[in-house]
Amino acid sequence: MIKTESEYNSAMEQIDKLFFSDLESPEASTLMRLLDDVEAYEEAKYPIDPPTPDEAKAFRKEQEQ
Repeated sequence: MIKTESEYNSAMEQIDKLFFSDLESPEASTLMRLLDDVEAYEEAKYPIDPPTPDEAKAFRKEQEQ
């Protein structure tokens, strides 16, 4: 579990190093754990609220153009 920005930055560096690991390697399980930890940290630290109905309509209209 990542608790600080420093731990987050360290995890991101490790992810960069392990990103192209063979999926059958021991490094792949470390990578998956780090990705899960980073995702949980980002969701807690930087939550993204769902759009309001007006924002959703505006986005949809923009995408149709």
